[in-house]
Amino acid sequence: MLFWTIAILMLLAAAWVILRPLLGAGSDAGTARENPDVAVYRDQLKELDADVARGVLSTADAEPTRAEIGRRLLAAASTMTETGQRAPRRGNAALIPVLVAVMAFGSLGIYAALGNPGMPDQPLASRDPAGPPRPSQAEAVARMADALAENRVTPSPRDAELLTQLQNVLETRKDPRGFGILAQSLISLRDYPAAAAALSEVVTLKGDQATAADFTNLAEVMVYAAGGYVSPEAEDVLAEALQRDITDRRARYYSGLALAQGGKPELAMSLWAGLINEGPPDAPWKADIREDIRQLAARANLPLPEGMLRGPTQEDIEAASDMAAEDRMEMIRGMVSQLEDRLATEGGDASEWARLIRSLTALGETDRAATIAAEARDTFAGNAAALAVINAAGAPE
Repeated sequence: MLFWTIAILMLLAAAWVILRPLLGAGSDAGTARENPDVAVYRDQLKELDADVARGVLSTADAEPTRAEIGRRLLAAASTMTETGQRAPRRGNAALIPVLVAVMAFGSLGIYAALGNPGMPDQPLASRDPAGPPRPSQAEAVARMADALAENRVTPSPRDAELLTQLQNVLETRKDPRGFGILAQSLISLRDYPAAAAALSEVVTLKGDQATAADFTNLAEVMVYAAGGYVSPEAEDVLAEALQRDITDRRARYYSGLALAQGGKPELAMSLWAGLINEGPPDAPWKADIREDIRQLAARANLPLPEGMLRGPTQEDIEAASDMAAEDRMEMIRGMVSQLEDRLATEGGDASEWARLIRSLTALGETDRAATIAAEARDTFAGNAAALAVINAAGAPE
């Protein structure tokens, strides 16, 4: 009886909500309510703070995303929706019994087909608000078992014998250096699960002396063993690495991969874009990260991060190859001018400033390059990594 009493009360409440406008009970003036997007952006800020607290994101990497979410929050907060407009009364009386009958018998019919009054309660505390749990490291490795076995390299008899001897020694003599050598041997054989176990021993034996690189090496091999998937266990290892060295590039890259796989593409792109700002401007690994960002942006239907290095397209290059020398030079000058204008109005990362400096130097405009370099040094004052990129562009101080 309790269930049916509650069901009837809910039906009456729903009927009142639907029939109230027909009875003319609405107010003449609409009432304003908060834009529902506000709650979404507030939740995003909470998730961002949680990622910073866990060490997955640094404060500097999180700031661009925080600023963008804040901007959207302010815009949403200023937008109010109108509710409660009066509906006309005439002609509504005939609709009331029809609607009541449809609601009552329709609800009973649906519940008879789909309902289950004997189902036990499911308290909110017992539910996972994040949805189904992500696969563990062990589950991911198990799914990859066939592919890992097929990809594994068979050692020569001599190498197999030496590997067995090393493993036997390490069973009785727990030496982190020996386990490190064992891990490297197993990695060369593409036996990533066994290599991860060896690197786990390295971290355990070193204890408080374990470095960020030790944890990053372990996390990286765990990702290899899981077929490119960053498991919750690997995320914990990455957090340990970043607690020891927040600048560890590999740990930050794999943390971004974890964010991308966890449904947070904006945070992942923000973290990866921060990596592009560091290191030599022509570092080979930057091209791979840029491609990861572009692919993720395309899959998530998101714009590229602000300030990400943008260069000429393949169509631009092909068009330039067919031009006369003077026309080609004019096109290059136009592209350099566009880059300079954008940096002056919108700003950009250190790599873009360095590209502008090198371009102006190549065009023979050394004085202008020196002026731009001085402006870039003022812009990135206090950022040692960015200043190193600017200075590497070769403009005089």
